[in-house]
Amino acid sequence: MAAGLEVKPGELDAFKTEFNQAVAQELSKVDLSPVQHIDSVVEADVVTFDFLKQLKQLQPFGQNHPEPVWVMKNLSVSGSPRVVGSTHLKLELVSKGRKFEAIAFNYPLSQLPAGKLDVAFTLKENNWMGNKTLQLDVKDIHAADPG
Repeated sequence: MAAGLEVKPGELDAFKTEFNQAVAQELSKVDLSPVQHIDSVVEADVVTFDFLKQLKQLQPFGQNHPEPVWVMKNLSVSGSPRVVGSTHLKLELVSKGRKFEAIAFNYPLSQLPAGKLDVAFTLKENNWMGNKTLQLDVKDIHAADPG
């Protein structure tokens, strides 16, 4: 959906002010906060190459058929996360004795919560120098819910 309007020369500043006031009355911070859709919570033992193979059968993904987003809860960070490519965070996450490579694009290290994490991700296969591993393509990270 698109719309257009015409503002007379010299009236743009007044229009901006009135428009912003009207929007502020109608919308709250919640309306403007991004929402991450989650398909399901999964346990570490489910996240396997066989699971990835089954997910690939659901392809192709696109605008009307988005890739599933999963959440694993209470993950620990193993070792030291590192910044790669200047803005991406590479880390190793652990749940129930299983380690997972993870990459969070455009995620500052300074925003990584301390302690246990709940992580939203899509599942990928990383093939580096002939070594295939599962990789969590991180969509969101939060401090683990204590409940």
